[in-house]
Amino acid sequence: MEIYFENSLAQIIYDGSVPCVCISIQGFLLSDEYREIMDKALELMKIKKVGNLLGDLSTSSLIAEEDQEWTNNEWAKRAVSEGFRYNAIIISKDIFTQMSINEIVEKKTVVEVRYFDNESSAKTWLSSV
Repeated sequence: MEIYFENSLAQIIYDGSVPCVCISIQGFLLSDEYREIMDKALELMKIKKVGNLLGDLSTSSLIAEEDQEWTNNEWAKRAVSEGFRYNAIIISKDIFTQMSINEIVEKKTVVEVRYFDNESSAKTWLSSV
């Protein structure tokens, strides 16, 4: 595994064994922090030419409504045009975080999304697609 980006709230890794880009977010990200993480993940997806994304949101907080809209209206379109096809999400136990993630996922119809409660199952699925 190769660490591409890391700060106190997030980490972006490339796992060539799957292959996939993995985003891990802890706590609440301000809008500019969230967008930087998402753009860096897309940058890595382009560099590695991979269409699989694993989002570990198990310890994240909710995603602000304006960032949900940005993800759907801007980021997802760019990502799909670069080959983004499969998204495994390790879901938070927090109901508000789940609701904010669902708002994004429900509008991303061209990407197949599956939810998991652990990284191993998520990576197994991504390896199979």
